[in-house]
Amino acid sequence: MEVAQLWDCQAWKADGLPLATTSNEACKLYDAALQQYMGWFNDASLGGLEGTMSRLVFADPDFVMGGVLVSGLELMGTGKALADPGLRGNLERLASLVARQAGDKLSEREREHARAIQLFGDGRMWEACLAWERILHAHPKDLLALKFTHDAYFYLGKREQMMDSISRVLPSNVGSRHYGHLLAMHAFGLEENNLFDLAEKAAKQALQMNERDGWATHALAHVYEMTAAPAKGRALMSQTENNWEVCDMLACHNYWHWALYCLEKGEYEESLAIYDTKVYPRLKESAGMLDVVDACSMLYRLALEGVAVGERWKELASATRSHVGDHTLVFNDLHLLMSTLGAQEVSLTKQLTSAMEERRGDVRDQDRVARRVGVDLCRAHVAFDAGNYGECVELLQQVRYDIPCMGGSNAQRDVFNLLLIHSAILSPDPEHKRLARSLLAERDAVKPGSCMTQRLLRAAHSP
Repeated sequence: MEVAQLWDCQAWKADGLPLATTSNEACKLYDAALQQYMGWFNDASLGGLEGTMSRLVFADPDFVMGGVLVSGLELMGTGKALADPGLRGNLERLASLVARQAGDKLSEREREHARAIQLFGDGRMWEACLAWERILHAHPKDLLALKFTHDAYFYLGKREQMMDSISRVLPSNVGSRHYGHLLAMHAFGLEENNLFDLAEKAAKQALQMNERDGWATHALAHVYEMTAAPAKGRALMSQTENNWEVCDMLACHNYWHWALYCLEKGEYEESLAIYDTKVYPRLKESAGMLDVVDACSMLYRLALEGVAVGERWKELASATRSHVGDHTLVFNDLHLLMSTLGAQEVSLTKQLTSAMEERRGDVRDQDRVARRVGVDLCRAHVAFDAGNYGECVELLQQVRYDIPCMGGSNAQRDVFNLLLIHSAILSPDPEHKRLARSLLAERDAVKPGSCMTQRLLRAAHSP
């Protein structure tokens, strides 16, 4: 997949978004990077997104928005610790670039971009969102601010803000070259707020504009997952695979959705086959955190269903152990914990749980998330692994309605709902068995017709 026609300095200025560089090459490479980021693909002719960024910095080392992109994309990937020397070095260089831009050479919009990135790099994600929103109020066509804030809201579990951030700018972008991507992002926000009909309509409209919009396919996949329509989901994924697979940054996640449809139907071998041939190989190649989370979640869900996954846990723990010390997102750490527990990596498990327990600050958003839900969720996973199902139930019960604050999608966080249900079924406490049946009644009410719910109900009613 390749980028479309690239904008030079004059084109950016004509769109009301002038860039503080005289290099047309830098402007075009900035555009190329933005297109790949928005479209979830790597343009091989440019060396992918990473190669594009290297060329961008070389074209104009003093280009502030180039520095914003370099640091911003690193941060949004959540695959490095905030204290990582390379990441800190890029943030320091960005601050130095801004400081050297005297007078009105640098616009207030660009300065606010740089400020937002520094806030995010300090773990102050919510404050960064407010800075990006200030940009968007004045410049609703600034798609970098929009994509950054949309992604950050996702990490913060702010589903209404994620939807509204797109709603606010849609009227200003009608007819723009990226309007289809905005519809896809809006579709996902609508879906996360349980507005499934509107989400499906927006996603299909985006796909009519660009059948290779992997994020639009992804939004539609979420709709079919949350409405218990695995047949529709599998048909979508199989019939359009050649279209969305080219979005290589997202393909692993879309295959994860495909595997979930199989799991919903109790077709475990099919789920494992997708893991073995699509999910895990892509994780090994990319080492991206989204792919890491997908792999951990897939194996954990299969294990909850009683599927023996063999040596896959050890392979996965080995492939992901380099991220155990990152602690960028509580959501990420909990998924890494699934792999270390599955692989019986005692020292890595201890490292993850201790780090969660020791988060004491009040400036970083993720420290507050750790205290609010992370510690209890870690303890719950450890309890379940040890066969202490009643303890797991009690820990999860007290935080279940706060779990969305850790971010992720409704479909991704469903693994914690399933952990609670399985724990309640397995617990020797009769009260927990009754709780399991109540939880499944809740699930059936909002997701009627689910094969998985019916399987779990039978287990909850068995002696």
